[in-house]
Amino acid sequence: MISFVDLQKKIERLYPRVLKAHVEQTSIFPLVVSFDKSFPNDLSEWHQLVQLIIAHSQEHHPFGYSIAYAQVQMRKHGLQTIIKEIKFDNEAQLIGYLNKEEEYKYFTSNVAKILQHFPVLKTWMSNNTDSLLAYEKVWDGLLAVVNCFVSNPMPGIFIREIPVPVHTKFIEQHKAVLYALLNEVLPPIAIQQQYSGVSQFELRFGLKVVPARIRIRLLDANFARTYNNGITDIEAPVDEFAFLEWPLQKVIVLENKKNFENAEVFLTLPNMQATAVIFGSGRAVGLLLKLQWLQQMPILYWGDIDAEGFEILHQLRKLFPQTISFCMNEETYDAFKEFGVKGSGAQERILGSLTAAENKLYQFICQHNARLEQERIPHAFMLDRLGKLLV
Repeated sequence: MISFVDLQKKIERLYPRVLKAHVEQTSIFPLVVSFDKSFPNDLSEWHQLVQLIIAHSQEHHPFGYSIAYAQVQMRKHGLQTIIKEIKFDNEAQLIGYLNKEEEYKYFTSNVAKILQHFPVLKTWMSNNTDSLLAYEKVWDGLLAVVNCFVSNPMPGIFIREIPVPVHTKFIEQHKAVLYALLNEVLPPIAIQQQYSGVSQFELRFGLKVVPARIRIRLLDANFARTYNNGITDIEAPVDEFAFLEWPLQKVIVLENKKNFENAEVFLTLPNMQATAVIFGSGRAVGLLLKLQWLQQMPILYWGDIDAEGFEILHQLRKLFPQTISFCMNEETYDAFKEFGVKGSGAQERILGSLTAAENKLYQFICQHNARLEQERIPHAFMLDRLGKLLV
C-alpha cells in the first residue's frame, strides 16, 4: 500500500508530462497512478493511510482525484476493499491539485508567445520545460535579444551595445538560456562553430570581446631605456605585443593567479640582462602563441607544484618546446613540503610534454592530492635556483 507522501511524489512527477504535452499539443489525460497490492499487517495502519488519501479525493478537495477501488480476498484479513488507482481527468484538475495555476498560466502564455515569434523552438521547448518555468518572467526580454540576433546576425558590437529594451547586464545574466536559443534559431552561417560553450558566447555569435591582456616587465633597465623609453612595466592587449622587435635574450613566464597573489615576485625579480618576465599566462597560456617572437626565445617557467601547474607547463611546452621549468622539482617540493596544502583533486592525465622527472613529481602530486604554492617558497630560494639556470 502506497503512503500518502509517496503518492504526492508520484502526482508531482506527472506535472512535467503535462507541460510537455501542452507544448506538443497532445492529449495525455486521463492520468492514472496505480497502487500496488501490498497490505500492512496492522489494519489500523491501513485505515490511517486510506483515510488520508480519501481526504484529498474529489469528494473532499476542489481539485481532488477520483479513486477506483477493488475487492481483494486476503489470507489474514479476509475480504477487503482496497484502492486500486487514483485518476486525474484533465489538466485543470491536476494543475489545481498541485496549486500550480499561476505558474501554469505563465507557462502557457510564454509557450504561445514563443511559438508566435519562433515556431522552430517548439522541439526545444518540449525538451526544456524546466527552462520555460525558470525564466517565466523574462521571456519578453529573451525573445527581444534573440530577435535582435536574427535581424542582425554577427553584429560585431560589444554585448552591452546590443539594442534591446533590457538592462545592460540582462544578456550577461542570461547567457546560458540565450546560448541554447540562438543555437536553435540562427542559421549555421550566423554561428562561428569553432567556438562552443557559454564561456565563448561572444565569439560564437559574432560579438566583440574585451581583448585578452598580458603584462610584461623588462628586467634590464638599460634595455628599457634603449628600446622602450625607460618603461619597464607594460600591460596591453596581447595582440599589441604580437610583433615586438626587442632583442631579448630570454623570457620568464610566471603563472597568473586570479587575485595576483604572486605579483610581488613579478615586481621584485632582480635586474637581468636583456630579460623580460611575462605575467598573465596561467590557464590562458595559449595566448602566448600570438607572441611570434617567443618561438626561438629561451623560456623559463615557474608555477605551483600542483596538478594545474604541471598541466600549464605541459601546454606551454607544447607551444614552445624550448621551455624549461624551475622550482618545480622534487628538490623544491621536499624542501618545503611542510608548507603544502590539499590540491584540487584533479585526476592524473597523460602529459607528454613533461620531462621524466617532472612527470614523476606530477604523478605523486595527483596521487596524494598535494599542492605547494609559489607563495610558500622563500623568495631567496627561488632567486638562487633561477640564478643557477642563468649562468
